[in-house]
Amino acid sequence: MLLLQAHLPESRRGTGAIIWIPIAQYVPLLNVAALPLWWIILLLIPCVGMFVFWYIWFKISERLGHGTAFFIGIVLLPIIFIPLLAFGQSPNQVEQAQ
Repeated sequence: MLLLQAHLPESRRGTGAIIWIPIAQYVPLLNVAALPLWWIILLLIPCVGMFVFWYIWFKISERLGHGTAFFIGIVLLPIIFIPLLAFGQSPNQVEQAQ
């Protein structure tokens, strides 16, 4: 989560202390993915949650201009591709709303 906050200004809006609450950690992810907050309920369903989490990462990578191959990299090697998404250059930077 802190990796996302380093790169995506939209995830920083009012989420300073909320990232330390386990369920509420998904609020910044859903904001960046432009998905409604009720998707947190879907993340709590055992088998469905994994696919929903993948879809959230797909939306984030799509929103930043990366392709499907990058999303597959996130699923298979998250320890490499999530920091790459957080600290690397993205074709479409998400700008902070003022």
